[in-house]
Amino acid sequence: MTESQHEQLQTAFGQDWSVETAAFLFAHAVPTPGGAYRLLITDVVVPPQDAYEQRTANRLTLSAAYMAQIYQQARGHRGAVIQAHSHPDGSLEPSTIDLANEAQTLPRLRYHAPGQPHGRMIVTPAALHARLFLLDGQDADLHVQVVGRSLRQLNFLTPTQDETYDRQIRAFGAAGQAQLRHLRVAVVGSGGTGSLAAQQLAHLGVGHIRMYDDDLLEDTNLNRVVGTVPDDVGRPKVDISAELTRRIQPTISAEPRQEDITVQQVARSLLDVDIVMACTDSQGSRAILSQLAYQYLLPVIDVGINIHVLPSGAVHISGRIQMLSPSLPCLLCTDSLDLAKVRTDLMTAGARQADPYVRGEDVKEPAVISLNSTAVGVAISMLLSAVTGLPIPSRYTLLKLDQSQMRTPEMVARPGCAHCSEQGAYSQGDTWTAPGRPE
Repeated sequence: MTESQHEQLQTAFGQDWSVETAAFLFAHAVPTPGGAYRLLITDVVVPPQDAYEQRTANRLTLSAAYMAQIYQQARGHRGAVIQAHSHPDGSLEPSTIDLANEAQTLPRLRYHAPGQPHGRMIVTPAALHARLFLLDGQDADLHVQVVGRSLRQLNFLTPTQDETYDRQIRAFGAAGQAQLRHLRVAVVGSGGTGSLAAQQLAHLGVGHIRMYDDDLLEDTNLNRVVGTVPDDVGRPKVDISAELTRRIQPTISAEPRQEDITVQQVARSLLDVDIVMACTDSQGSRAILSQLAYQYLLPVIDVGINIHVLPSGAVHISGRIQMLSPSLPCLLCTDSLDLAKVRTDLMTAGARQADPYVRGEDVKEPAVISLNSTAVGVAISMLLSAVTGLPIPSRYTLLKLDQSQMRTPEMVARPGCAHCSEQGAYSQGDTWTAPGRPE
């Protein structure tokens, strides 16, 4: 759910903890390639006081007339419905009364919104419980996250005091370290910036890292891809990056994917992670990740460094780090995409060869490991701020290293934007055309 939706829920439950409070969360249920669902909350409905027939510290009953409105909304929405309510006594388990109510309401939700998983959420003053009722009659843990300027998991967290991370726990606390341990991060690109990002994430104690890159290591990559030696030339970059992260953190789940993120089904596999580090210089893949971030409420941190050598010999060194997430503008809004190159990148090889407007080969750009490290350090710190609350407020940072400058300009979203506005892909899930090209 977004930060504003979470605030709405907190306000509803926090008004009176002496009695139970109900709420209904309507969501697009998106099946993921990993066999799970990604539920995108589209609406939070809080019953008015006159909708309650009974409301005490351990029981609530909503009127039949009000529930008829909820069922009607479920029918029109044709998505998942999460029935939420508070437990003022702090209990996270459903009571016998709760189970009896579910036995009545769940079949009706399934009747009015068939083919959808529905769920339960119990909120206490200090914690949260959630379960998802699957189509086969089974139920599963439902992990609840808040996305926006921050990325926080609200349940299934166990604080850690692992000595390995003592120094950083002193900076952002055991709760922040628990967030990192449960975090699933995808690093798109395992080159000069992506290999550095994976290395730093492993040192920080991130529990799961998935690397995407379809390239093999070349001689000219050895100057900047961390963890490589000359004998690695010809090997998949993702395999080298995965091995490095496992050496740093033996218990990590490191998953190399030698795949092209511009392919629609490959891009869709990102729906099984919590956040994406976009470490690719391909305009096509960056455009796909920008749309994906808003269409599926999947935070992305886009990072890049550019060394521009002029004919006079002068050098301009710039970097850009931008978080893409609900309430933040996208790459289109900050004019950070070359749309002509996006078009070229998303062509098939045959279409690119036949297109009269595509000329020449890609130019190899200058690359220096220390400059890559500067940009990646800012990007990983931005992730730490979003996940652990480390006080680094910027979600858009521009670097002018040849002028020793770091700026955090204001970002403004454009009305009607195709990626990040409600008139575009925002929170549409599978009701909107998925980004990427067919394989």
